[in-house]
Amino acid sequence: MAVIAGFTPAVESEGRQESLVLALQALSHFHAEAPARPAAGYDLIAALTGISFMTATSFSQPCPAWWILGSRAVHLDFAANAIGLNLTCLNKQPADLDFDGMQKFSREEILPKIIREIEAGRPVLVNGGFPSFGWGLWGVATRTEKEKIFGHTCWFQYEEQPMGEEYPALAAYSIETRDRSKRIPIRDILRNASSLYRNQGEAGWTTGPRAYELWSDQVGQEFPCSEHGDEFPGCYRQMSSFVRDARMTGARFLDFLNEELPPPLRRFLPGIVDDNRAIARLLKGVATAEDPSQILSTKGDRKKYQKVLDEVRSLEESLEKRYEELASQKGWDAPPTTKKKGKGDRKGKGQKRKGQGSKKDRREKKAVKKPEQTAKTWRKIADLSG
Repeated sequence: MAVIAGFTPAVESEGRQESLVLALQALSHFHAEAPARPAAGYDLIAALTGISFMTATSFSQPCPAWWILGSRAVHLDFAANAIGLNLTCLNKQPADLDFDGMQKFSREEILPKIIREIEAGRPVLVNGGFPSFGWGLWGVATRTEKEKIFGHTCWFQYEEQPMGEEYPALAAYSIETRDRSKRIPIRDILRNASSLYRNQGEAGWTTGPRAYELWSDQVGQEFPCSEHGDEFPGCYRQMSSFVRDARMTGARFLDFLNEELPPPLRRFLPGIVDDNRAIARLLKGVATAEDPSQILSTKGDRKKYQKVLDEVRSLEESLEKRYEELASQKGWDAPPTTKKKGKGDRKGKGQKRKGQGSKKDRREKKAVKKPEQTAKTWRKIADLSG
């Protein structure tokens, strides 16, 4: 038996339930080493992956509940690198296999590599392979026992789950560490958001405003979910919930970053934050309904829901333009303004500063403090929802 000692899974909470974000958050905490690699919080990772800005739908997934799995890994390497992790794909499922073929490929080509990584003392980022409703979620494999693998994902709380038995693993990634960037790559985050709004997600998925065409068309069908029949309102509640959570996460992240932007660029943020919050408000009714069948069962109810989706799409089209406009601005290299000292902080003329020392001493002291100051900045971001 091999087990990764000291690993603690990140558990979902209200508004924070994306399995990939939670898996990366747990790995970030496991590999944290300040000041070079302090732990990252949920909102930061959600923005880095692009999930904060994502709506994804697909004709190949007839149940809207599973649209929440779509296109999640399109910016995975970018997000991992930004939080101090290097990922190497151990293997992933080919696109042309049926379920039996996927099971065989998982057993022969993915699971043995996961076992070797864990036996070497390294946790593994895994997509799929979890039992029951967790079949397509992301998680972290942390223990082996004989030829069996166990790991953690969301929706099971802290309970460890067997992997690769009921459903095949879809992909697995080994992990190495690196130093994090000294500054949050805000402009690149916005560029990635723009690419998702322009429908540049993973193959087979539609992202951005166009995703709402399929969403609205599907809910208007005689059978809005061919997989779950009359239970379809719950499927749309799940999709609405995840998109609402994403926009709330994006609004919190961008609002928090106001002080990190060069002053000339800050004027763009209020409109972006407001549009994200407006989308969250529009989706709240279905997303938080205790019994969604009461507001989605009839054709009249679904037409009202389609009107809500039309309003959301209009706001998403506005956001597409706003993200592109902000990312295209000049002046991104300008440093954020620092707070000036007040008159009460100034020393009198000719008065020697306490502990002033020589210029060489002050330079050495500054050099020592600089990494810690950087770490504090990252910890501040992590504390946003660490």
